[in-house]
Amino acid sequence: MKYALTALFLTFAVFSFGQAKKVKVLLIGSFHFNNPGSDAVKEKDYDILSAESQKELEWMAERIKSFRPTQVFVEWEYDQQQELDSLYRLYLDGAYFSSLNKQSRRYRYYSQGEIFQLAFRVSRKADIKKVTAIDYEDALFPYDSMMTAIRSAGQTQLLDWNKRYNEESAASSSKDKSLTQKLLRLNSKEERRDNRSWYLSFANRAGNDKTFVGAYLASEWYRRNLYMYSLVQKKITAGDDKIVVLLGAGHISMIEQFVKDDDRFELVELKDVLK
Repeated sequence: MKYALTALFLTFAVFSFGQAKKVKVLLIGSFHFNNPGSDAVKEKDYDILSAESQKELEWMAERIKSFRPTQVFVEWEYDQQQELDSLYRLYLDGAYFSSLNKQSRRYRYYSQGEIFQLAFRVSRKADIKKVTAIDYEDALFPYDSMMTAIRSAGQTQLLDWNKRYNEESAASSSKDKSLTQKLLRLNSKEERRDNRSWYLSFANRAGNDKTFVGAYLASEWYRRNLYMYSLVQKKITAGDDKIVVLLGAGHISMIEQFVKDDDRFELVELKDVLK
């Protein structure tokens, strides 16, 4: 009887461990609010400081606050966490925007970027003391070299495919009537799949059979996002049951797959939080 009870206890312990509560992950793929023009698909300029945009941001932040996140992860260089901490402290003290130098070349980034307009806003409302940086930039993205390889290989059909892809993406973007609509579109399953597919359907095919610059570009993009996801995994604490990851939509399209394949996490969609 004693051995039977021991076996039953061990079975229960193993079962309980395997059924540990998952951390819910709200993924928010964003365009860059300050629109620096650095993405392959260009977004039209968007007035994030307009009264309407600010009203939408307040509403979204309140809805995300109701999700009750304990951490917010953002696209800021992971090895510059101290600088992000100092900016967030200014924000919590109500002195962030007034401290910015309007003559600075990066004023638009610091005043309009999604980290400061949305991530900081959500974090303050949710009483989160630290916004966590996870961006990893030590990866290459040889886009120009890849395009040269495509032209040298005479891959005209591939160039036509990419042209159509960019035109369709721009057309979809032009239909967005509000900031909320834009973010919901960027976080749809279809948009994320299309974003990921570019690396396999286009980049990975680039060049002749002795040139792998496109495959290298795709692998570097995967590597960068894996490293970023690794930082999320490492920075989760025992007290975290709900987190927010706010990154460019291209990053989130990749990280979505990582979350789905990670047994410790449960994906939460933005549309369900904002409904």
